[in-house]
Amino acid sequence: MVEYEDTDETIRMREEVRRYNEVIGDAFIDIPVLDEPQVDDVATDHHHKRTRRIFSRSDWNLNGRFHGGWWQQINSDWRSRIFINDTPVVEVDFRSLHVSLLSLEAGVELTYDPYDIPDGLLGGVPPQLQRGRVSELVEI
Repeated sequence: MVEYEDTDETIRMREEVRRYNEVIGDAFIDIPVLDEPQVDDVATDHHHKRTRRIFSRSDWNLNGRFHGGWWQQINSDWRSRIFINDTPVVEVDFRSLHVSLLSLEAGVELTYDPYDIPDGLLGGVPPQLQRGRVSELVEI
């Protein structure tokens, strides 16, 4: 954790996380098919719902994503089985979101998967890993 002095913005962000955790705290989040509240080594009970914001490189402008909820630590197959207050959830797939937003901003319509690159383009990277590597580079 990095020490900092409060500003109106940090106070606003902290209040946002507090309100989010309050809403999440009041919700019943569950995977009903589980016999025990655990997926692999991840506890899926009410004690593991709190979130926090994490910023990159000690910069308030870098990321600030919410982290910590148990649902962020399980795979998409298990996430698709989550219920909130006894209602099934839907996970929206934001595939290629950043590239799509950039192309729209440039006035170019994406009609293909921008991460679908020819095999061998990244020397030494197996074809099945290339998409992930390119995605990581773009998301930086």
